[in-house]
Amino acid sequence: MDAVTSRTPLQLRPPRRTAGGGGGPPGPQGPAGPAGPAGVGVPAGGTTGQVLEKASATNYDTVWATLAAGAGGVTISPSPPASPAVGALWWRNDPDGALYVYYDDGNSRQWVPATPTISVAQVAYRYTQASAATVWSIIHNLPFRPNVTAVDSTGREITPGDVSYTDAVTVQLTFSAAVGGEAYLS
Repeated sequence: MDAVTSRTPLQLRPPRRTAGGGGGPPGPQGPAGPAGPAGVGVPAGGTTGQVLEKASATNYDTVWATLAAGAGGVTISPSPPASPAVGALWWRNDPDGALYVYYDDGNSRQWVPATPTISVAQVAYRYTQASAATVWSIIHNLPFRPNVTAVDSTGREITPGDVSYTDAVTVQLTFSAAVGGEAYLS
């Protein structure tokens, strides 16, 4: 026989058992170890409705606190709450569905809009150029520089050769040929 065919077959054995795997019952519970050092966690105490807040800029310096009146919630009503705290929120659900915050400017306290109050007239403008012209000068009075889309009198989109914002509320469209139509600014 040669070296390849004369090998003895491999013997398969079960794995060797290590400590604890002897199949017997577990031993008795050992004694409790010493208590470890106090770790970072939630301080004891607190009552229902309280929140955990930072007491200083130091890491893990926290205390249980009760939220100020009006904080953490929103009053939903047609009329404002009677005694709001600074920072309180009020959702006026009738007539307009607007959100207000109770604000202290240093001289007085009042409800102020919590979100921008923008009407549709302030976000878009439609301009009609009735007679054909190579230059359309559009006074839009929008509080920003709008994007412009133009269509000719048949409703097909046209692209001006130049769009210039001549001042804060005026945009000028220049075409290669005289054309009439509409411009949509938004």
